[in-house]
Amino acid sequence: MAAVRELADRYTTAYWELDPCGATMMGALGHDDALTDHSPEGQQERARVARSTLVELARLESPTLDDADRRCAILLRERLEATIAVTDAGEEDRSLNNIASPVQELREVFDVMPFETEEEREVLAARMAAVPQAWQQYQRSLEAEIGRGQLAAPR
Repeated sequence: MAAVRELADRYTTAYWELDPCGATMMGALGHDDALTDHSPEGQQERARVARSTLVELARLESPTLDDADRRCAILLRERLEATIAVTDAGEEDRSLNNIASPVQELREVFDVMPFETEEEREVLAARMAAVPQAWQQYQRSLEAEIGRGQLAAPR
């Protein structure tokens, strides 16, 4: 596999570690016992990984990339830059709406988890046990933005 695609795979693996709910929603195994940290620190860590990946991508990009790596580089750059822009704008810190925000994610992730076997129910229980901490992390983000006068909505 070419270097850019390998970088994209490494980034995806690292991102899933930091966004276990996203990993579950995408069907990636091995993260189902944890919840995504929506605290300011968790969001900054995801942005840090995106920034370091962007630096590595810049070193790999060249006119000699094959077509598949070139397309992968374009897509990867767009996703990394979007992740960084959203974080830098504080949009994740005040993400609160009725369609797609941590409120829904922290509930919906359980809808896609299997629970047929005892082992699957144990994984589900471990994730459920993490819900109070996940809410506290998310609440810290909302409170930090309120402190800066940045509200999710005017009401």
